[in-house]
Amino acid sequence: MLALIPALMFKVGAWRDSLPSFDGRAQTYVQPASELLRGESYSGGETFRRPPVYPAFLAAVFAVAGENARAVTLAQHTLGLGTALAAMLAAITMWGSPVAAAAAGLLIGLNPNLTYYEGLIESETLGIFLLSLSALFVVKALHRPGAALKWGPAAGLALSAAGLCRPEMAACMLAPLPFLPGVPDGWRALRRFLAVCLVPLVLWMFRNWFMFGLFTLSPMGAVTSLQTSGPFINWSSSDQSELKKIYAEILEEKGGSHRNVINEAVYRRMLEIHIENALVEGHRLGVETFLSNPLGYLLATRANFAGFLEGLVYVEEGKTSAMLKFLLGNLPVLAAAGLAASMFSPGRGAPAIALYFLCLLMGNCLVEIGIFRRSITAVPALSLLAAYLAALPSALWAARARFNMPCFLSGKPPLRP
Repeated sequence: MLALIPALMFKVGAWRDSLPSFDGRAQTYVQPASELLRGESYSGGETFRRPPVYPAFLAAVFAVAGENARAVTLAQHTLGLGTALAAMLAAITMWGSPVAAAAAGLLIGLNPNLTYYEGLIESETLGIFLLSLSALFVVKALHRPGAALKWGPAAGLALSAAGLCRPEMAACMLAPLPFLPGVPDGWRALRRFLAVCLVPLVLWMFRNWFMFGLFTLSPMGAVTSLQTSGPFINWSSSDQSELKKIYAEILEEKGGSHRNVINEAVYRRMLEIHIENALVEGHRLGVETFLSNPLGYLLATRANFAGFLEGLVYVEEGKTSAMLKFLLGNLPVLAAAGLAASMFSPGRGAPAIALYFLCLLMGNCLVEIGIFRRSITAVPALSLLAAYLAALPSALWAARARFNMPCFLSGKPPLRP
């Protein structure tokens, strides 16, 4: 727990120096949060674009502290510490190593990128925290004898909340599937995990279908996919013709680059029709374009994956020490090494954490260009895997004693039976 003290001091300093506001994108979250706080119907167009968990979180903060942006970021810095704590508990559960737990807490708690986004009115921080809780509960289900029936549904509930905060995180429901059946009561725990996870997600999708005509968590996945699939738009089709006309005008203004064109096109369309109708048009154009050339689209997502991975290792100059910059700049490599080394440990949760990362990678990159704000969602999983390297020396020492191997460090002969 002492490892969280440097993280606490770091976040207090960041919060003290920040000047958050509700301008720009933040309004798309604040508006539905205010509707919730006033007890209104929660049926406006922004509730279609933004799933309910982050607006509900904002409404809870507003109920306590008023519509105060600094109160929101203070709560989010607290969630950042909660994410670090969840990773530490997972490390203890998997490997029984306080050293690995401290390393995980420091890598996450002192990460300047995570801390930066905790200071913004964005949903990633809450989603990361909920996803980290889900991963922790899965680890507990895999390691605690007879605990699968308790922790499996808890993991499903946390993951469902994460999916209703950041829809791409719902892809992580695949992560526990190969592992839960291998523990006592695992199949029952898996069924409960899926039921608890899927029911809220499906209910929200039905809600969007009844209110807006689309069976989806959010239309934004299909909309933002056009930043990748834009070159494949079928201009000869008459469907969504008005949106296509606006898209073509903006594309010409930008000199042929498709990046962010769809976002601006949908925004301009919102000035002409209701928000929800513009979002429906954008969603349908995204689906139409994908179906017209699915193979070409999937090949084009290579750039998304490259951008996502590049964002994982980005550290702004002057934001941290040289040692921490080295660790964060090589995080994927260190995580791969930690995963490989942990396969020889008694712990069974590391492959599940790795699968959480892969699901996040796929869920983001198949529908979104590789932007920095998306990359940070995978940082805690990689940090946890990399943290095992800190416990490796003690694990090797224990293995030397267990298998009666000579210690090349001390020069002493092997122990005699």
